[in-house]
Parts: sequence; C-alpha cells; structure tokens
Amino acid sequence: MKKKYDIIEVMTLAIAVDEHQGFIKSGYGYHDYDKKSNVFDNKTAIARILQQSPEAPEITITQTHRDQALELKDYFDSIIVMKKLTGNVNGFEDTVGQLLNHTEVDNSGVSVIASLPNSLRIQKQRDEMEEFYDEKRHTSEYVGNVGKRFKFSLLIQDIKFIAKYNIHLVTGVEGDVNLVKFFWSKDPDISDILVGKTMDVTGFVKEQSISKFSKCKETVINRVKITNKA
Repeated sequence: MKKKYDIIEVMTLAIAVDEHQGFIKSGYGYHDYDKKSNVFDNKTAIARILQQSPEAPEITITQTHRDQALELKDYFDSIIVMKKLTGNVNGFEDTVGQLLNHTEVDNSGVSVIASLPNSLRIQKQRDEMEEFYDEKRHTSEYVGNVGKRFKFSLLIQDIKFIAKYNIHLVTGVEGDVNLVKFFWSKDPDISDILVGKTMDVTGFVKEQSISKFSKCKETVINRVKITNKA
C-alpha cells in the first residue's frame, strides 16, 4: 500500500523548500562541492523530509509557511474552478485539481505539489507581463531604422531564459513607451542585466514588427553591446 501524506503538510514543505533553494526541476539536483553536500531537486527534498531521512535538508518550518500553503491551495482551487467553467483547463491543472480534492497524497502527488510555488510564481509573472503588454499596445512605436546601428536607453522589464536555445530573451522599454527586445547568451554573463535597471546599449535594428505574442510594435536588435550600466 502506497504511503500517503497530509496534503497541507506537503504544500507547506513545498513552500519552505522553494524559499530555501528556489525551484530545482526533478532530476536536476546536484552535489555542492564547496559545502560537500547534495542539493536535491524540490520533489526529492520534500520526500527526504517526509521520510525523516538523515539526508534531508535542514529547513525550519514556520507558521508563515503554513499560512502560505493554505493561500496556495485556495489560489489553485479557485483558478481551476474558473478554468473548468470556461473549458480552458489544461492537463497539469486538471491533475492539480484532482489532487486538491483529497486530504492526502502519495509520492506521485508530492511530485506535482513540489512544483506549485514555482507555477504560481510563473503565473504571476505572466499576469504582470500581460498587463504590461496591454498598456504598451497603445503606445509602443518602432525605434531606429532596420539595418542601422542605434543607441538605446532601456529600462529592463523582463528576462526570460529559453532553455532550448540556451539564451535569454531580454525585454526593455525605450523612452517609457517603446518595446525593444534582444537575445543574450550565458557567455558573456547576464548578471549585469537586471529587471528594473536602466541600461545604455547599442545594437543593429534587425526587425520591426507587431509581435504575435505581445500584439505590440516591437523593435528587435542584435549584436548588442552594453555601453553604460546605470
């Protein structure tokens, strides 16, 4: 018989582990040679704690974590109900909804719940970007001329890592209204490019078009160089 765990306890651990180490996808744990210890993926870390394993990460559970677990459950309960009413629920959401209908989960359920804090974070980021694009659809204009080098002063709005191509997509705003995007690889380091930071960059205007994703006028640049880090 499969061992089962209280769902709120698992959600509490999911929040605490996510707070402790961020989200590490299943199978992507690693060995920290400096600390001489293993860093487990979130699912495994939660399982180790539940099993009271000597390898379990040392994480202090607080009442705040418990309160956040109840909020997390309420959020997914409500969002899934709304999506089911509109017939817009996906497979992952359907699985979450079925789990939340029970008071206990087995190990397969632990795996799903381990990802919920990160799923919530991603959804909030998407909601924020959708609001941002809604505003820019009425204001964004093209900047510079295609094929020409141009200097931009950009307020960095979003950085999205695209694992398939091992690059970052950086979204910036020029003049408070105009959307400018460029790709930035891991090498050179992206650590100087931060959301909320204003940067002077130069680049060649590669393309100007209305994005299928944002529905905004966007200027895409390449061969980007950071000339000033404000």
